[in-house]
Amino acid sequence: MTCSQTTKTRGYKTKENPLPENKVPDSCCEGEDSSNRALNVVIIGSGSGAFACAIKAAEGGAKVTLIEGADVIGGCCVNVGCVPSKILIRAAQLAQQQRINPFAGLENYAPQLSRALLAQQQTARVEELRVTKYQDILETNPALNLLKGWAHFKNANTLLVRENDGTAQEIHADKILI
Repeated sequence: MTCSQTTKTRGYKTKENPLPENKVPDSCCEGEDSSNRALNVVIIGSGSGAFACAIKAAEGGAKVTLIEGADVIGGCCVNVGCVPSKILIRAAQLAQQQRINPFAGLENYAPQLSRALLAQQQTARVEELRVTKYQDILETNPALNLLKGWAHFKNANTLLVRENDGTAQEIHADKILI
């Protein structure tokens, strides 16, 4: 299943430039035999959706560049959303069960909470997931490349990327995913 098909099955609309599968339009690679060149895909973002599409595209033979402006890769879910909040929610549930449990044979008690220790555990788990789910994949897949910076469109197949150090570069792609 392609990235576009996967996106559509989730109820989102996609708009693609009409290009033959794994082919590059002649206008972007003058003097080059485009039939032997891998599809060049650029993905803005580095969250779970971006990585799912990047891996699928790389499996299909594409060269993939992920562009991330944030200080860390992984997107909102692993860094500031789902993962960290679920750790604290689960800790709160366990504390509540210790205070008020439904079993007459178990004594209720007020648990000792250490916000600092919970925060340390939360940070360690987030870092562990970021490494195993994102960083390790980048390091072990030569078809994937990470570019740190902020992207905006110049045209349908070109992005201008302002890197965190202030420099800028143009990135050309056959397909661009946001």
